Amino acid sequence: MPIRDQRPTRVLVLDIKKIGVTSPPELARVTGMSRQNAYNWWNAQRTFLYVTAYARLLIASSGDGPLHAPGDWFRWEEGPDGPELVWQIQAQAELRGMERIQFGYLAQLEQRSRDGVWNGSAQAAYTDTLARIAQALHQRKHPFAIGSLFHWAKPDPPPDQPHWRRTPVAAGVRL
Repeated sequence: MPIRDQRPTRVLVLDIKKIGVTSPPELARVTGMSRQNAYNWWNAQRTFLYVTAYARLLIASSGDGPLHAPGDWFRWEEGPDGPELVWQIQAQAELRGMERIQFGYLAQLEQRSRDGVWNGSAQAAYTDTLARIAQALHQRKHPFAIGSLFHWAKPDPPPDQPHWRRTPVAAGVRL
């Protein structure tokens, strides 16, 4: 179990540019999100991923072909206005033999965040939250798919430090 303030060994990146959108304003128009959030997605920063905007992006990038894979966080369902993404964290965790409390602990989620993705009521999540969920649910027998628009990358060093320095921890107390 990683320590909460430990630097991640990899980060989840939403790869917008590979789908053919040419600018953040176009991305905002396609997904219906604000321009500021579109710029965050475009620059691969820690992004706030609205489920409906992610669904629109997957649909728009699929064209007339089959819908892109959203990753094991979601499943496609037919809604009144066409395909919709629905959280499937509970089913994925249960497939791997996890209960809600164990999942929340492994994914390092607070109760409100855990319950929102578990019961499907969360409307959005940060990409680092999705990364923690993917890492918590990844097992050798049941690999966790991150979808066609994401990829894993090495984290950038913090801008104020040349190298990440781990905080020594002994018995849960910082030294």
